[in-house]
Amino acid sequence: TVQGGKAHSHYCHRAFCPICQRIQTAQNVKKFLPVMKYLASEGREFYFVTLTLQNCVTDDARVLRAFMRRCNRMWADGIRTKHKFRSLGISGVIKKECTYHVVKKDLFSFHYHFHIIVDSLEAAKYVGQGFQPPAEKDVVEFAKKHKDKSAKRGEQFFMDNFGLKVKATNVVGSGKGVEVFVHCDDHDIVFNASIPFDKSII
Repeated sequence: TVQGGKAHSHYCHRAFCPICQRIQTAQNVKKFLPVMKYLASEGREFYFVTLTLQNCVTDDARVLRAFMRRCNRMWADGIRTKHKFRSLGISGVIKKECTYHVVKKDLFSFHYHFHIIVDSLEAAKYVGQGFQPPAEKDVVEFAKKHKDKSAKRGEQFFMDNFGLKVKATNVVGSGKGVEVFVHCDDHDIVFNASIPFDKSII
């Protein structure tokens, strides 16, 4: 319908509707932008961090809900409540998103992730390195034993593939291998990232 020069419609408001997702994103921007502008005027800097895990591929909503709950606990219990995180005294906002694509009929790949904006580089590094799935004891020990070799492998990956010099900041056991966290400040490009490696290629 059109009233007063404006078009009005009814939307489904479902979480996985791409149209409603865009509307929700615009509403969130409108809500948070004034706060961000005010803090920027006070001289605060901001760092954008995306926390993500391997996709959940399933055709069962119960499996997806369980996966999302595990991710939420990793944030709530594994990062937010730790003393180091609280001692940073940071300000920021967090937004959870779940996108998906169709693998085949009745099978979907769900990409659940967190977008976080924090006001210190130390906090950005910390939340990124604190977000990974629990690893088996042998994987943790492997990461410790091959820390230097894994770090060099991670740094070389970014040089070979993107021509960027990065510095490895941490190496942890993750899944069935290691995950190398890096910081880049090269060619006016600044970011934090991580890349997983299987034990067989370290």
